[in-house]
Amino acid sequence: MTQQLRITLRLACVKSLTEDQRATMAAAVIIPKMMFVFRHAWPSTEWLRQLQRSINNFVWFGGFERDKPGGRAWIAVDIAMLLRRDGGMAVPDIRAECMALAATEVARWATTSDSTMAVIGSILLDDVNVFHSGIYITVNHVPGTER
Repeated sequence: MTQQLRITLRLACVKSLTEDQRATMAAAVIIPKMMFVFRHAWPSTEWLRQLQRSINNFVWFGGFERDKPGGRAWIAVDIAMLLRRDGGMAVPDIRAECMALAATEVARWATTSDSTMAVIGSILLDDVNVFHSGIYITVNHVPGTER
């Protein structure tokens, strides 16, 4: 997947030459793809750090590599991540996006879960200390359609 992002961003880099355009491109290409992946496989903090480094390298130097090429960014990272209306460049902050995704997913789980989902979660997490009496899982059973 990183290779796919690298190729997509390389093609986009041919048409967008400024740092501001590359920041917009990173927000439009990288963030949606990563949010889709993060819904299914939560990343480690080290991987997030490397991805943020790659995003910064793409914005400032035009390459999606982890190793920093020669040169240096002309604004501090914290300022570059500010919104444009606040004087920044809106460079994507992958950690903040990940935390926002986690908050919305937890809220969604809390508002839409039921006892069946709790049992399935316990089974998937291999939680042997949880006791669920009288709850059985039936394939293709829709809750509320008991006969």
